[in-house]
Amino acid sequence: MKKKNYVYPIMTLLVLCMFAMVSCKKDDDENTLMSFNKTKVKVTFGTSKSISVGENLILQTPAEYHIGLYSAKLLGTNGTPDHQLFHENDFANAQEFAFTDGSVSIDLNGGSTIPDGEYVSFVLGIYYLQMKLQIATTNRGVEWRNFRIYFCDHGDFKRGDVVQYDDQGNIQGWLFGEGQLPDFDPISPRSAAYTHGGNGTSWYQFADKPGQTYGPFGNMSFWNSVPNPYNKHVGFTFIDNSGSTLVIDFNVNNCWEFGDFNGDGYFGGHDLDPVNPSPWHMNLPAITITLQP
Repeated sequence: MKKKNYVYPIMTLLVLCMFAMVSCKKDDDENTLMSFNKTKVKVTFGTSKSISVGENLILQTPAEYHIGLYSAKLLGTNGTPDHQLFHENDFANAQEFAFTDGSVSIDLNGGSTIPDGEYVSFVLGIYYLQMKLQIATTNRGVEWRNFRIYFCDHGDFKRGDVVQYDDQGNIQGWLFGEGQLPDFDPISPRSAAYTHGGNGTSWYQFADKPGQTYGPFGNMSFWNSVPNPYNKHVGFTFIDNSGSTLVIDFNVNNCWEFGDFNGDGYFGGHDLDPVNPSPWHMNLPAITITLQP
């Protein structure tokens, strides 16, 4: 996610929404952990508990939300060994979980039964996150665009890259680079988007990090403090509905925030002025863990 100060104010609030710590404690005995035999992931697009991190920003909920995971592991306790749900050494084989509405839930473990035991937490390794958002262009009006943000290096993709894809999953180019006014069109190859004049050698600096090795998303303090490859635990709200399936619900309502300089209600090329660019963020979703029948 520069020498001529073509730096976009980058979200220091990273989307840590893909990692959850599952501390499943029974109401009647807070020291006893709940067992479960399946884990599912879902996304809620409705009302969010998240708090805006900026003033006078426009809030937008994505129409679709995709999660690319390279690993998922349950961590056991009280003698229960850890259980690897899946792990891909090659990020090209990362599993994608695609959500277009709140009625969809996907088995994280492919429907297989988790071994009996007590599990205190789990960690998800994320390759990328993707949102479908409305973007304003000068010549074509408002368009729906698929923004993918990469958290792991792989091939041409660097950590922090913001890449546009079409609805069939084909790459269209890199975003937040040079020459995207007035229609905010993606550019390929990567060097053409992130170097001065597309010369392939004079790389921009994105929030004090070199474009040759990082994209515009995030900042150096973030990338220096997180694991590489990327994985992390975060907190959640746990609800026990006396079941055996653990459902991880990520609420992405209003998770996209941006400054709207021309007042049209949409983010677009007009907000990418290199001298006075708009702020943009991805807000932290509210995460709820529910034990369901």
